Amino acid sequence: MSPVGAVLCGGRSTRMGRDKATLELLGRPMGLWVADALSSAGLARVVALGGPGSLGLDVIEDPPEMAGSGPLAPLIAGLRAEGDIFVCPCDVPAISGEAIGLVLDAAEARPTPVVLAVSDQLEPLIGVYRAEALDLLVERRAAGARGPKTALRDDEITTVPIPAAVARNVNTPEDLAEVEATLVSGG
Repeated sequence: MSPVGAVLCGGRSTRMGRDKATLELLGRPMGLWVADALSSAGLARVVALGGPGSLGLDVIEDPPEMAGSGPLAPLIAGLRAEGDIFVCPCDVPAISGEAIGLVLDAAEARPTPVVLAVSDQLEPLIGVYRAEALDLLVERRAAGARGPKTALRDDEITTVPIPAAVARNVNTPEDLAEVEATLVSGG
C-alpha cells in the first residue's frame, strides 16, 4: 500500500479569521509543514484537499454537490481522485514523519478500511483511508453524517497512538504562537 498524502485545506477557519493553510509559521505556510511531514514519511505524492491552491500542490476540490458540507466531502473527493490516501489537516503543523509512519505501519498490518491516529483523543482527520472506505463514506453521508466520527463504526477503524504534541491543532493566534515556540525550541 502506498497512499497519496492529502493535506486537508478546506474549512471556514472562523476562530483564526483567515485561511489556515497559507498562514505563515516560521516563514512558511502551515499547509507546507504538513506536506513536508507527509513526504518525509515516504509518501511520494502529496495533494491538497480543497483550499486556495497557493501551496504549490495539486488541489482536489470538493464535489460541487457536497461543497461546504463538512469533512466527509473532501475525504470522498480525495478517495475518488487518488484511491488510498493519508489525510492530515493543514492546522497540525507539528505533525512528524515519525508519527505518520506509525499510522502507515499499522495500516500495512491491519485490514480495516480506516486507520486513525489517537493522541489525547481520536484524530479522525489524521490517518489512512483506503479506497474501500469510499462507498462507506458516500453511503453514510447520504444518510446524514458530516464527519468521520459519525460515519464510521468501531469495527471499520484501527487506532494508533501518537504523541499529543504533534497532533495539536492551531485554531487561534494564541495556538499559533504556542506551536511556533514549541517548534523553535525543538520540543
